Amino acid sequence: MKTGGPWGYFTVQRRFGSTFDFGHYTLHMFKHLVLAKASLGQYTAAAVAIGAVALFILSVLDRQPLPLLVYTATLMVMALGGAHFFTSRPRLLLPAFPLLLPVALTLSRARLRTVAVLMPALAAYSLVFGIYLTIVAKSPP
Repeated sequence: MKTGGPWGYFTVQRRFGSTFDFGHYTLHMFKHLVLAKASLGQYTAAAVAIGAVALFILSVLDRQPLPLLVYTATLMVMALGGAHFFTSRPRLLLPAFPLLLPVALTLSRARLRTVAVLMPALAAYSLVFGIYLTIVAKSPP
C-alpha cells in the first residue's frame, strides 16, 4: 500500500487501529501482566520485549557497528512504542536480527552439551507456542 509520505508505516498502522504512543500502552500491559491474569501469548510477548531490550543493551556493550544499532533501535521504538495489539510485539521484532548477534556469540563460546540441550528446548517451546497460537489463542499474533 503506497502512502506517499515518509511516515507511511504509521499511516498504515493507524488504519488497523494502532497508534504510536511512545510505549505508554506497552507499560500499561506490563502492569496488567503483573496485577492480573493474562494469556500465554501476552506473557510470551512481554518476555520477548524484555529480552529485546536486554539484547539491545548487550549489543551496545559489544560495540556493534552504529548502522546496526540505529536499525535495531528504530525497529524497537516502532514495535514497543505502539499502542494496541500487544501480542504482535514479537512479530514486529522479527526483522531486528542484530539482536541475535550477542546470542550467537554466547552460543559459539558455550559447551556443546549446553547448546545441545538449549536449542531443542527452544525449538520445542516454539512448536508448542505455534500450536497454542493456531488452536487456542483468541487474539492474532
